[in-house]
Amino acid sequence: MPQYNEPSSAPTNWPDRKRLALSIVVNVEEGAEQSVQDGDPRPEPVDELGVVLRKPQRNLANESNYRYGI
Repeated sequence: MPQYNEPSSAPTNWPDRKRLALSIVVNVEEGAEQSVQDGDPRPEPVDELGVVLRKPQRNLANESNYRYGI
């Protein structure tokens, strides 16, 4: 495996000796929340405090936050 962390071993065949840095990030978060409708035992906590409804029922307000944002 080539070592490109040393300046002497970096490939230098780019036009005008320019270098390219490319970073690709893909976040897939949709549908990752817990939902009673999807068969999970409880809904997703309402906020960062971890408050969960006592009954295993859908929390439509919380689902709306996940769907459309707060």
